[in-house]
Amino acid sequence: TDLRKHTKANIGKLVGRYLSAGNTAFKRRDYDTAEREWSKAAEFRQGRVKAKANLAKLHKITGNQFRKDLASAKAALKKHDYVNARNAFRRALGVEPNNVDAKNGLTQVNTLISDKVKKYVDTGRRRFEDGDKKGARGSFDAALKLDPTNADANSYITRLTGTEPHARRRVRQVPGALVHRLPRRRLG
Repeated sequence: TDLRKHTKANIGKLVGRYLSAGNTAFKRRDYDTAEREWSKAAEFRQGRVKAKANLAKLHKITGNQFRKDLASAKAALKKHDYVNARNAFRRALGVEPNNVDAKNGLTQVNTLISDKVKKYVDTGRRRFEDGDKKGARGSFDAALKLDPTNADANSYITRLTGTEPHARRRVRQVPGALVHRLPRRRLG
């Protein structure tokens, strides 16, 4: 920003806009935008103190949040809690998008989830072919808990329940757990 082209009154308004935009972005957890807006405000003498204080707070919070998310992801991975590990790695990447540990961790978790889903679907398919509908349903539900979009598991659930995919809806009970329910019929 060229400081000379702004009058004193306009500079105050401009700094106020930058600080406000940074505050709004921070509340939305859009830390990149918050940092960018506060950095613009820090270029002006009128906004330097407040902007630098906000930037220091942001850097402290994002660093702490990143470390918490990364530690949480690694702990969940050790417990074979792949859904929570994936979510924690994603949160960590939201704070530090280029972090190699978080990227590698997410890749590892996605591979583990994919392998596990394949095993559940294969087990469900064998049980379905053997006539064990209850066991097949359990295997397909386990696959869908890890990957709700898995076409094979959804297809077999459709066969087992006799409903078309568009007639089912997923209801989230707990994070990562999905239950299939028919929509309510309207009376009248």
